Amino acid sequence: MMPATAWSDILQSDEVLIWSGIPQQGFILRRSEVLFIPLALLLTTLAAAWEFYSVSTLAGVLQYNDLPLWIPLVLIFMACTALPFVLLGLFLLFGRYFYDRSRRANTAYALTNRRVIIQSGLFKRRRIRSLALETLKKVSLHPHPNGSGSIHLTSDTWLWWLLVGPSWWIPLWVDVETYQPPVLERINPAEDVYNFLFKLRADVNFSADKTY
Repeated sequence: MMPATAWSDILQSDEVLIWSGIPQQGFILRRSEVLFIPLALLLTTLAAAWEFYSVSTLAGVLQYNDLPLWIPLVLIFMACTALPFVLLGLFLLFGRYFYDRSRRANTAYALTNRRVIIQSGLFKRRRIRSLALETLKKVSLHPHPNGSGSIHLTSDTWLWWLLVGPSWWIPLWVDVETYQPPVLERINPAEDVYNFLFKLRADVNFSADKTY
């Protein structure tokens, strides 16, 4: 739970802070690891074998002085081409866990009587996403086995969460939160926050209907 003073410069004068919190911290193993770990192992193994073959062959042919110039150039090109895939494979195997942990460590959420606020930003300046309660058309709760839960504030497809959602393999210079559907990720207690959000959204929509 974050102190209310941490949000004082963001809240408007007529806003009331109802809840604030952060995602689950530390390293997380997700269900999609069943898919990602074998793919990462396959990519890393193939790229490493490609790199080893290129470098070892290049070292062997450099002993000959009468070879055409294009042969070592092709091998150098192959080695340079394989290197990014080796780095990507290592990131998928190990680096993404540290990146995911750091991303969640720099994320915070708040719920007020008017909106949902998401603070994020890892390498760039802090970014604030604000979603008015009356604009939330579909809110869903996804519980996790450890007792936490994620509240999805928009409808998102399974393809997003399979390929992009966990922000695991997107390059680090991309502002992930710009493209990621808004979600209160792995918060606790998720069910209480969901009930608060559901009630506030109903109250706001009811008040808006009374003005017409």
